[in-house]
Amino acid sequence: MKHWIGTFALVALAVSTARADFTFDDIEYWIGSGSNEAAFVVDWNDGVNPESLAWGYRWDGTATGEDMLMDIVTTDPGLYAKISEPGGYGVALYGMGYDVDRDGFAISDGTVFTDGLAITGSSDTATAVDPDDHYQEGWMSAGFWSYWLSDDGVTWEFSGTGMSGRTLTDGAWDGWSWAPEFDSSAPSEPVPAVPEPATAVLFGLGMLFAARRR
Repeated sequence: MKHWIGTFALVALAVSTARADFTFDDIEYWIGSGSNEAAFVVDWNDGVNPESLAWGYRWDGTATGEDMLMDIVTTDPGLYAKISEPGGYGVALYGMGYDVDRDGFAISDGTVFTDGLAITGSSDTATAVDPDDHYQEGWMSAGFWSYWLSDDGVTWEFSGTGMSGRTLTDGAWDGWSWAPEFDSSAPSEPVPAVPEPATAVLFGLGMLFAARRR
């Protein structure tokens, strides 16, 4: 954990301002239910378009950044994450992947994902088997996933805590941005993640059923 603390200290005061073109109204894939809403942005910084994607998250009561990541990963069948066992600083994010063309996802070290999650150690060398897919992983040498927070999706600040200690607030933006060789930058302007066709159909049927009941 020592390298994480040092990296955190170097970028803790970093602030970045992006364009305000993307708003909550542009989010197409909402996960969860409740009266509170937050945006979840992932920027792979890998040259595979689209590099940056956004989801929406809804909840009631209290939720953390960890809750949001886990719920979105386990709901969207295209999103994958390699995380640590809980420790003194909570859960760490080692790797994040996305099946861009929805034709199956795997990484080079043979990690097995269950409901999109793998709880294991970091290899720092894994890549996506399909070059059309996103995957970035690191902890000790390749880089790391930097965690950013925003109130408006425009001005981002490096998080002062890990995702396990981050309490979500209504209207907040949480962003994960891959930092190659530990060169951290705020998430770039995203495009909306979209549900798989089957998910969209089920959602549509649910809305139709609800409308008929009303």
